[in-house]
Order: sequence, then C-alpha cells, then structure tokens
Amino acid sequence: MRGIFALTATLSGALVGFGFGVVATGVSMLAGVNLPIGFWPLAGLTLVALALDAVHMKLGWPRPVALHRQVPQQWGKLLSAPVVAGLYGARLGVGPLTMLTTWLWWAAMVGASVISVWAAVGAGAVFGASRAVVNEIAARRITAGGLGTIERLGVTTRRSWITVNGSTLVGLALMVLIAGGCVAGNDVVANDTDSGGSDSNETDSIAVQGTSQTRATDTGDDSAGQTDHNDNPSETTTGDSMTDSAGDDAATESSGAAAEADSESSEAASAAATWQPSTPEVLSSALIGDVAWFNRLTEPGADLYLDIDAASNRQPDPTEERPLLETRGYLGGWSRVFRNDTQDVVVAQVYEFATEQDASFYLEDGFITLTGHGAEFFDLESLVGVRGFRIDGADEIGPIVNYGLAYAEQNRWYLLTLTGDPDTATLDILIAAMEAQRRVEAE
Repeated sequence: MRGIFALTATLSGALVGFGFGVVATGVSMLAGVNLPIGFWPLAGLTLVALALDAVHMKLGWPRPVALHRQVPQQWGKLLSAPVVAGLYGARLGVGPLTMLTTWLWWAAMVGASVISVWAAVGAGAVFGASRAVVNEIAARRITAGGLGTIERLGVTTRRSWITVNGSTLVGLALMVLIAGGCVAGNDVVANDTDSGGSDSNETDSIAVQGTSQTRATDTGDDSAGQTDHNDNPSETTTGDSMTDSAGDDAATESSGAAAEADSESSEAASAAATWQPSTPEVLSSALIGDVAWFNRLTEPGADLYLDIDAASNRQPDPTEERPLLETRGYLGGWSRVFRNDTQDVVVAQVYEFATEQDASFYLEDGFITLTGHGAEFFDLESLVGVRGFRIDGADEIGPIVNYGLAYAEQNRWYLLTLTGDPDTATLDILIAAMEAQRRVEAE
C-alpha cells in the first residue's frame, strides 16, 4: 500500500503540473508573450510567496488557497485499504486539495509553468513524491518514538518546516536564475546578430529545466494526521460514523416508522448540540491514573493540559494539525504518559470537541491517515465501539511495535497507545488499560 500511496501522489502531482503548464502556454500564446517571462517577474513571484508565508506564520493569515481539510472520512469505511491508499496519495499530491500550509507551492507551480510544460510536470511530480517520502519518514519516526519523540516534537517539527521551505526557496531561486539566464542569453545573441548586420530569426526555442517546491504533510495525517498517524502516540485516531440510518422498510408499519424517525431526529439533535469546554481538572480526571506494572511519569510534557497550541505541536506538522482542530471545534484535552521497567510506553489522551459529530469525525480522520502508513486494523469483542490498530517498525536497537485503541464518546475522543519491544509490549496490556479507561469514563 505504501508503494501505491507514493505512486499516486507522484502521478497526481505531475498531472497538476501538466495542467498548469498547458494553461500557461495557452495564455502566453493568446497574449503574445514569449516564455519564459524573464528573471525579475519570477524573482518577484518568489519574494511575494515568501512574504505571504512569513506573515501567515506570524499572524495566522492569509492562509494559502486550499481546501484545508482531510480526505473524506467515508473512504475508509466504504473502500478497501489499497483503494483508500491510492486515493489518499492522489489527493496528497495535489497541494490545494489537502491542508496546504505554504504559498510557495503556488509560486513553484506558477513559476515552473511559465518556463515550460515539462518544467511544471517535473515540479508537480517532485512535490507529490516529496510529500509521500515525508509522510513515510514521519510514520517511521512516530512508530519508533516513545516519550523521547514526544519531548522533541516541538523542536523538530519547526525545524522540518524551515528545512523544507528553505529547500523550496533554493529550488525556486535556481529556477529563477536559470530562466533569467536563458532570457538574457537570448538577448545577447539577438544583439550580436543585429550588430553584425545580418538578418536575424526572431524565433528562438528555449528549454529550461524547472525545479519544484516540496511541502511536508502528515498524516496526517496526515493525519495525518494526523501522523501519524504518528510520531506521537497521540495523533492516531479514527472513529465510527456518527450517523446511523435505519432506512425505511416497506414491511414496517407506519407507527413503527414514525417512532424510528423520532429516534433519528433525537440522535441528530444530540450530535449537533454544542458543548461547553470542561476545566483542565475535569479533563485530567477523565483519564486513567494508573496502568498495571507501569509508572506514571511526572517529568515535563508527561502529564499536562493541552490547549489548541499544545495539541497542534504534538503532531509532526503543527501548521496542518491546527486548522484541522479548529475545523473540528477543539475545546481542550489532556495527555498522560506511563512507562515500565522495560521502557515500554503507554500514552493516554482525551480531546474535547464542540459537538459529538466533531469527535467522531476526528476519530475517523486519524484512521484514514493511518491507512496511508500501512497500519493493521482490528476490533475487539470485549470493547464494543473501540477501534484498534497496529504499526510495526524498528530503531537502532531492534523491532518496535505500536498498538493503539481509540473511540469517541459524546463530544470526547479517547486514545490509548502502547509502544515498545514486541516481546514485552503486548496487546493484552493495552486492552486492560482500555477496560480501566472505559470504567473511568462511565463514572
């Protein structure tokens, strides 16, 4: 599935680049403008994109033109895993169809398209492939993470953003220099020919190799999200659909149909009801306080309240996670970490959202992102409504397993993850912890 994911991301990016190139070529022909357009217009385009990104990072606006949302939640429920991976990759390769967080994508695509069609194709393909690679790296690091990864996320995610956009700037600068040099070279040749007194052919063919901007995304989830899902045992989620429709049955009596309609209306009203945020103390008490044979950690970052900034920073790409949380009506959350003597780590998390539907959709968002990372999914008869996943990985020491159990209840999303050595970090540990969590939640 990872191969399908990477292939469709690359192909969709190349296809978008081809579209940009064809449009740019057509517009230039109608306007009577020869491509490429020259050094200074491309340099100006690059500077404008950088300025917009700087303002966006500082003030949160203007947001890059994009949908700013995850793939449709129903894909993961209606389609097979290979199909979902292909569709997810295809959408990821088209920047504006997901949570695009940089104006440099637009600068790269427009800049490459005014050089040549094939430069635009190359730019789009590089973007799609780079997104797939970044997604894979994030998934592997999350799998091998543990508490150390959680503590480093706040630094590494910002470094990743700066590194990716810095690389993009270098690529755009090279594209500008190449295009400007070709145009200048043509002018010199034309001038030399004219000064020699010979007839000149004004039709010059210029082929310029373009470069592309790449943008890291998750999990996120893209999340990826979330991640992930994740580098962070927190960001994996997915959920049962919020709407259960019984449908009309021709054999059902009219009185039964009316009662069913009343029930559905009541459920829909409950799902749409807006909840008020709980206090940090209430959220803390909503999580388990002990896990058998594990020690509850008290070091910084191990047991804390999560406002929207803190929740966003726990993901590989906070600039994509924050818009998702805002869309889902995030109200607040809490995270708690436990570790045993063999260095296996359990992370318990609860997020609150404005409506029950938001919590359910956030759950689904995470499992869709996990599909792109090759996660194995399962359900447990003993835990009705709880959805599970497993991701296998490795670090410098040896193999690592990451188990996760998640569910949505009313307007809250719960996630328990277990990361460690496959010989000691067993699913039974997490099941027992989740059973305790369900008892706490029911109190």
